Amino acid sequence: MKKISFLLAAITTIGFNANAQERVKLLCQGNFHNPKYQYLNGVTTNGVVNLAPEADRAHSGAWWEKVRLGRDEVAFRCLGSYNNPRYVYLNGQTGNGAVNLVADTQPSGTHWREIHLHDGTVAFECLGSDHNPAHIYLNGLTVPGGVNLAADKRENDASGTHWTIER
Repeated sequence: MKKISFLLAAITTIGFNANAQERVKLLCQGNFHNPKYQYLNGVTTNGVVNLAPEADRAHSGAWWEKVRLGRDEVAFRCLGSYNNPRYVYLNGQTGNGAVNLVADTQPSGTHWREIHLHDGTVAFECLGSDHNPAHIYLNGLTVPGGVNLAADKRENDASGTHWTIER
């Protein structure tokens, strides 16, 4: 019991809070800058995830609540203005590379690892249980405005895997 108390005190001292939440926008840093397709956007009416020009009234799903699930794991809860309990959390399907919204954080694809990159951006690794090296990183497609999972986070191969977190 003393060991558990000590570990909890140590975790609290270094500032780790497993339930910490913050409101964010995720700006895609794809090589081709397209003002029509910039921010990760969840469409809470049908579960689609795409890129939007801005987080405004028409694109309220571009606001996310980043929820800490553990030291290295986060989930993203879509804050779209249409409250639909079927389409809430960002989900990566590592089997086929699709990205959508789902009801809760039970699917392993709703768990993400935030990786800080050398250029000041971040990449998000999907921690889905169906490991497929072709579908790992959250990837914004700045030409058609779609979102999928890409194999690599290197700038030349998949620049849409680089994101800036705005608060």
